[in-house]
Amino acid sequence: MAPAIEFPEPFLAFLKENNLSLDEYAFEVPLPRYIRVKPQLAAALDINAVEAELGTPLTKVDWLDGFYRLRGDVNIANSALFKRGSFYGICVSSGVAVHALDVAPDDHVLDLCCAPGMKLCYVADLQGSDGQGTVTGVDLSPDRIAVCKGLLKKYRLERARLFIADGTKFDVYAPSQVGKSAVTPSLLSSGSAIRSHESVIDDAVDLDADQVSLPTNSLSSTIHCIPSRTEAGTGAKTKPFHATRLIRNDPQLKLPSLLYDKVLVDAECTHDGSIVHLLKKAILGWSDIEQNFLNPSRLETLEGLQRGLISNGYRLLKPGGILVYSTCSFAKKQNEDIVAWFLKQHPDAQLEPIPGVDKFPLARSLVNDYPEMDLSYTIRFSPIASRTSGLFIARIRKGK
Repeated sequence: MAPAIEFPEPFLAFLKENNLSLDEYAFEVPLPRYIRVKPQLAAALDINAVEAELGTPLTKVDWLDGFYRLRGDVNIANSALFKRGSFYGICVSSGVAVHALDVAPDDHVLDLCCAPGMKLCYVADLQGSDGQGTVTGVDLSPDRIAVCKGLLKKYRLERARLFIADGTKFDVYAPSQVGKSAVTPSLLSSGSAIRSHESVIDDAVDLDADQVSLPTNSLSSTIHCIPSRTEAGTGAKTKPFHATRLIRNDPQLKLPSLLYDKVLVDAECTHDGSIVHLLKKAILGWSDIEQNFLNPSRLETLEGLQRGLISNGYRLLKPGGILVYSTCSFAKKQNEDIVAWFLKQHPDAQLEPIPGVDKFPLARSLVNDYPEMDLSYTIRFSPIASRTSGLFIARIRKGK
């Protein structure tokens, strides 16, 4: 079968340089699209009514909860149910990246490259409304973060905040205050409780110096550090672009116990596996992707950016926490090469299998290209094998 998209020469050169085959793009157009029904509304939502409104059958995705497949040419934007926030559009392969985090109700989650924001919504769905968990989104683009803000409001996320920042340098820890209560950092034990916020700061400041050690630059350090009152959050803060009411007044403490439970690094990449993105470029023109993603100077800096993102995400992750690294590229340089480099830098880090992986319709693995490194738990989705956009995913556990 011929490729479904007619690519320009710079893109073909990129494929050749990265040993990628045009066969990856020999899929039937259009690919299916996917929606996720908000779990709070799932019981009351009549799927037959959704099918009638959209004018297409919905097929439940049996390997990822809450997802439905529909015809790729269906426009969901005009749906009244969509406008009311009953469901949202997100490719099921991107859903797996969030699923791999194994989000719990009380988890504090960092999405280090959050735009356009659908993964933020999915994280919040998994946290539910009863816990104390929060989601923090970071993106460098003001325009893209503004889109995220619109989604947060539309889907009524209650414990979320957004920052315009460089993900390789972002340094705001998880919220210590949710609503009127403080999430007490576990200073000397692994337990947790909810107490008044002032008492948390007082405890942090009043401990004797010989009970603590100064922080180190080691990403694998588990030493507890107690801040001064100024360091505990009464000094200058990084102003969020947007924060929902329950975490708007967070003082931004920097206790090690306020590192994030889960971190998602859906890294900037060349987008060569994002079929929706490529189909748009085939219609609107390729100048943007050639200038911003495929020009030589951009490709030279991309590896450093991806290394910086995964490294900073790991630095902000709690010992024992989970980091998920993903891209929508087929290129090994942006995927397996990055993970292999990272694991060499951090011997305490361990690749882990993604829950439910045996049910996923996966593309061929490239792990045999790495005989000196066990990358067997990394996975790939592709249009042909998975009927989704291309996605690479690795789940990494931080050592304790």
